[in-house]
Amino acid sequence: MRPLPQKYIDHLAKQGFHLSKEIGTGLSGHVYLASQPSLARDVAVKFFDSAFQKNNENLKKRFLRESRILAKLQNPNIPYVLTRGVVEEGKVPYMVLEYIDGETLEDTLDKRQQLPVDLVLRFARQILNALSCAHKQEILHRDIKPGNIIIQDDGFCYLIDFSIGVSLTSEEGLTRATRTGEHLGSIKYMSPEQSQDMSSVDKRSDIYSVGIVLLELLTGSVDKSNISRKLSKVPPVVRDAIIKACEHDLDDRYDSADDFLRSLSSNNFTTYRSKDLPGKACCSNRKCPDARWSERGFFKWPNVIDNATSSFCTSCGSELIYQCHSCGGDFDDTQFCGHCGTKFFLVPECEKCGSHLMAIDMDSNTATNGCEKCRDKERKNQIVANSSKTPVLNSPQDFDDGIPF
Repeated sequence: MRPLPQKYIDHLAKQGFHLSKEIGTGLSGHVYLASQPSLARDVAVKFFDSAFQKNNENLKKRFLRESRILAKLQNPNIPYVLTRGVVEEGKVPYMVLEYIDGETLEDTLDKRQQLPVDLVLRFARQILNALSCAHKQEILHRDIKPGNIIIQDDGFCYLIDFSIGVSLTSEEGLTRATRTGEHLGSIKYMSPEQSQDMSSVDKRSDIYSVGIVLLELLTGSVDKSNISRKLSKVPPVVRDAIIKACEHDLDDRYDSADDFLRSLSSNNFTTYRSKDLPGKACCSNRKCPDARWSERGFFKWPNVIDNATSSFCTSCGSELIYQCHSCGGDFDDTQFCGHCGTKFFLVPECEKCGSHLMAIDMDSNTATNGCEKCRDKERKNQIVANSSKTPVLNSPQDFDDGIPF
């Protein structure tokens, strides 16, 4: 990390900002943390000072364009720009931005691989809210990816880095600086048409990128093959919305960010439920040691936690289920959702006799091999047969373990 350039310190001090430390670097140059004593707040200062790109006029135009773009976008999920200027006799442009204290979704994915659906929905609605604001101003982002989304501890997130953004309307300083056939952005999240020629993409390209980001947040991968199967545990409304956003043919995607947002906010699925609010939840692991078992070890009911707040079971580490995957109705210690009738969880049953199962039989082929109750019955029949006595198989006490067939 290089020392703070004195010319930067002196120039920004005249503008009322005190540079303190470097907080990042990018293709264009360096980003510094600064304070603004007059308003007792921190800001970020972004400079176009890359030693490798200082003579790249197209990149410089994009840097200058970004501040103009941000000035047009007034949205809580997009960092605002305060001012811009130049240092070193006009050679180094800079912009002063809202400082966002958080980590990128890319950093979060590195630690967690994938996120629970309710949290992903919260992020998705905020990202699409920001994108809707940009699109209504006829501005494209063109580089939506987890690294360009910052989340704070409270779950609030920001769409950042409009450095390759562009205005679809003809306005001086905002029009395209992209040549036909030029490729900018992140290939993993780029729409098929943008990977071919980004000079002519429209709003649906950004929608595709959001879809791929949501796919990665939920599955840990951007691979679209077998997308329906990979999203099989996701609520149908959410799964269908992501599939539509990720369509290869842009005419099959959503026409606008608002349309995508409305699909995710459908009445068929409730809005994000904050885990900070205690609620009843059940563990998704049927083998959880704290599930309800009979005295002989047969499954009776999942582990149910009252006033739960975490995402994962403290007994086995599995995900907790707070809401119906189909309609979003709250769990209420019943097997079926009271709103739509969908099962919250499956009670494992023997396919041969219909009895509840012991943990040892839950992953076996009970249609062929039966369960412990079937084997117990067979053993008793064999004992009776070997003793040449008439089998007595209808007496409940012979097999009574408190579990219904």
